[in-house]
Amino acid sequence: MTELPDWMRGYVLLGRHDDEYVVVKLEENGELNVLLKGAYDDELRTVKLDADGRLSAFVIDSVDAWSQMLSCGNAELAARMGSMITYDRRGQHVYTEQFEKGWGAWAGIGGGTGNAQVLDPEYAVGGGYALKLVGGSDGTNLAHAVAYLPVLPVGVWGFALRFSIYDYVDTLRVSIEREDGAHRHFAKVMFDDADDTVYFRHGDHYYEEAIAPANFERNPRAFNYLKLVADTASDQYVRLLFNEHEVDLSAYPIEVLNSVTQPKVVLRIKVYSRDANNDTAWIDDVAVTVNEP
Repeated sequence: MTELPDWMRGYVLLGRHDDEYVVVKLEENGELNVLLKGAYDDELRTVKLDADGRLSAFVIDSVDAWSQMLSCGNAELAARMGSMITYDRRGQHVYTEQFEKGWGAWAGIGGGTGNAQVLDPEYAVGGGYALKLVGGSDGTNLAHAVAYLPVLPVGVWGFALRFSIYDYVDTLRVSIEREDGAHRHFAKVMFDDADDTVYFRHGDHYYEEAIAPANFERNPRAFNYLKLVADTASDQYVRLLFNEHEVDLSAYPIEVLNSVTQPKVVLRIKVYSRDANNDTAWIDDVAVTVNEP
């Protein structure tokens, strides 16, 4: 028998159900018509489409380190990817920490009676946990968190974080350091709570006023934003951000000291409390950037 030409041939699309083949139906315009179902407790459930024909589904992950079910909505996803609201977007983000999965690269160091460095769910920006630093009531009055990162081949670093204070602290100090095996290059800022003033550590080894008044919001749920940017190659500050303030510090040198330790980048956050007090601050939404303009 002579085969029919292509234009006269017909095809049937079959789908297999168990051991039987079933004809797959097409619409009048030739579009494939299918119904998606998923099994739940031995019961088939239809997967729903919205009014625009888009598939609506939830992807559920396993629990995290704290035995909590992980979930992430569109708003949180945008923030994690670096929304304008969450971060100053100048520079390239190379490290972020929200403490939702533990300490990560951080370690706690303290001094004085009652000092503490713990992860706490009471107040947080995102992820459900923040780093709670409680200064000692005597001695050095210190609560200190430190992280060590590998050195990247760039000179202009940014170190950003959010912090909140319930009542008062003596000072909150933040620094980013780069050690190159011969020298220690570090930029440091200090928030003085009583003065409502932000200072930066000058290259001549003293603190100089940068922002006064800082208009600090003292509320544990109102996290304040702080970002320090410095060029550790030319040993100059670049700028300082504190909430709505932005200060050009490019005319000032950072500190440089002799050091022969292993090359690395060190992040430090210190809370000093007043004598006879265990002053407390919550730290969250930590970020490090490189290639800052």
